[in-house]
Amino acid sequence: MTSSIKQLLALGAIPADAEMSDELFEKYDRLLDFGQPLSFEDAASIAGLFSPDCDGLNWALFRALEEACDTPAELLEMAGKCSSAEYAELLRSRAENK
Repeated sequence: MTSSIKQLLALGAIPADAEMSDELFEKYDRLLDFGQPLSFEDAASIAGLFSPDCDGLNWALFRALEEACDTPAELLEMAGKCSSAEYAELLRSRAENK
């Protein structure tokens, strides 16, 4: 498990916009910039960190989850771990089209 994954898990779920400070947003943004695809296991460990409404960070998290999946079955498994119904549905849609 990478240092950035450990730090994200320590921070917990991305807060709602109303609860987000600029400093905290920048911290999540920096930690979600992985630079290379995550392993499936690392991505699955952060699938529960979606915010109820912080779409920019949610999209970065979604991209990391999607890039970690090589097969439709992995996309479906990741969707089952996803804490956002909206992004889980998007992962399922990607699985159907892969």
